[in-house]
Amino acid sequence: MIPDHIEKLIKEELPKMEGWLTPERGIQFAEFVLEHKPKIIVEIGVFGGRSMFCYALALRHLNDGGVYYGIDPWEKGVALEGEQNGINRDWWSNLDIESIHRKAMSVLWSNNLDKWAVIIRSASQYCHKLFNEIDLAALDGNHNEFQACRDVELYVPKIVSGGYLFFDDSDWPSTQKALRIVEQTCDLIKDDGRETHNSLYRKR
Repeated sequence: MIPDHIEKLIKEELPKMEGWLTPERGIQFAEFVLEHKPKIIVEIGVFGGRSMFCYALALRHLNDGGVYYGIDPWEKGVALEGEQNGINRDWWSNLDIESIHRKAMSVLWSNNLDKWAVIIRSASQYCHKLFNEIDLAALDGNHNEFQACRDVELYVPKIVSGGYLFFDDSDWPSTQKALRIVEQTCDLIKDDGRETHNSLYRKR
């Protein structure tokens, strides 16, 4: 069971933040951390910080040395790389991405979570050497086929045996090649693709 104060904060704060993660799903993320106690969490694609907030709250409650690292350039050019859908291109092009970054950092700081959440403002391909081992990886970066595969190739080998991977938008056509690479070394534990667009894997 998740502590009442964490559930309350998630339900209060997430609707104020940018992004698509529901409070119900955020509570599940926090519960997962509380159960499995990962020491190193690495997320590709922070955006409005909803999942960051949930992971960090759980790590603060555990207070056992676990740290979340969120990697996101908050840069339109990176978000638009390889994007062929005109509607998506227009949406990203008109987005005030600097404001979204500021709001995410404001929530982090105002809730005193910066000890448990480290934000790296960079494209993911430049950061993988920072990590020797990862207990939980969450891949939610650019979903074009090239970048999705690159993130898998750079970060999944860092996941420890028995560690976990949350793969976002696992039901998109553009992520299927990346998932085939994942399945070479990881076993599917739970597929919520149609419900939450997210699948859980465990590293062999």
